[in-house]
Amino acid sequence: MARIASDALIERLADWGVDTVFGLPGDGINGIMEALRRNQDKVRFVLVHHEEAAAFMATLMAEFITAIQHKLPVKVVISNNSALGQILWEQMILGYPEHGVRYPGPNVDYAAIATANGAYGVKVRQPGDLSGAVRQALSLDGPALVDVDVNPDEPRCRARSSTSRRRSSPRRS
Repeated sequence: MARIASDALIERLADWGVDTVFGLPGDGINGIMEALRRNQDKVRFVLVHHEEAAAFMATLMAEFITAIQHKLPVKVVISNNSALGQILWEQMILGYPEHGVRYPGPNVDYAAIATANGAYGVKVRQPGDLSGAVRQALSLDGPALVDVDVNPDEPRCRARSSTSRRRSSPRRS
């Protein structure tokens, strides 16, 4: 089989030490997706449900792995709602129909990713376990990640409105 550009791209990524690609496939990258499938022993592909999620996950992974390599005392707590929570709440508050904000599969287990890379990682599924998990993470010298499952239908903070605030805002004519 002749060497094609998408295979050359994946080979180059592997040569540069890239072992994971986060992305959302679209019509324009079918050849690259196939090359990733053929070369999954060299570069693994992590499917995300939104471009911003891909950027966040890649950045978090890179920064956290740097903390692991240098044994930095970085602590990360993830509020894992298996959804694009802020967008979900904007849709609800503005009265728009819910669209494309909930991930259909199981929650990503960020704690397992941390542990697989040599850091302390703990998955919190019950509210009563949170305090102990955070206490344990803070007691460690190196990096730690606490991945907390939360309800996407519960607001992160209570909405507040004040009439004095509304009155002080500039009026539009």
